[in-house]
Amino acid sequence: MRISARRALPVGPEEAFAFLIRPHNHRRLATARIALGELEVSDDGKLCGARMVLRGPLRLSRPARTRVISARRPGHLAGTARVGAGTAVEVRWDLEDAGAGTTMAILTARATRLAAPERVLLAIGGQTWVRRLFEATLERLATELLQEPGRICVAGRREGQAWRLPTSSALILAGADGRGVAAATGRGGSGAPLP
Repeated sequence: MRISARRALPVGPEEAFAFLIRPHNHRRLATARIALGELEVSDDGKLCGARMVLRGPLRLSRPARTRVISARRPGHLAGTARVGAGTAVEVRWDLEDAGAGTTMAILTARATRLAAPERVLLAIGGQTWVRRLFEATLERLATELLQEPGRICVAGRREGQAWRLPTSSALILAGADGRGVAAATGRGGSGAPLP
């Protein structure tokens, strides 16, 4: 099982990578669908992984733990996620130069092992939910990349400055925005048109 979503970003691959590589920027991508818990950061500031809870419809939730496997500047971030009691997933971000200072971001998950509960959830609509989650994550990422700088982030730096600094940190492999799939449908999670 493979699920993928893509979206154009308003910055080049280097800037998109610099944002994603900073561990605490992933808190800016997590919302109601993903309850980001503990970030596992090494002593030198590299993100090793995270613990989170994926929240689906009908109050269904699945615990997940991510691990960073590789990060190659400026276009590749990859890792694994363990979901529930036995599901294993490979997750990757690919950032392709789309010209004119823009990036085509592709977020992909491939299940390498599916436990029975996740197999059932995917069969009854979970694949669509995950794809929409990815689309919403990419939409949120695009929005964050356009935000006016000035809010304070870790180490007291302005966020606009901090995410542009080179770093050897890695990423959290998932994030979401509760508004829904704005890039694909122009509608929020409630089905209402977005402004």
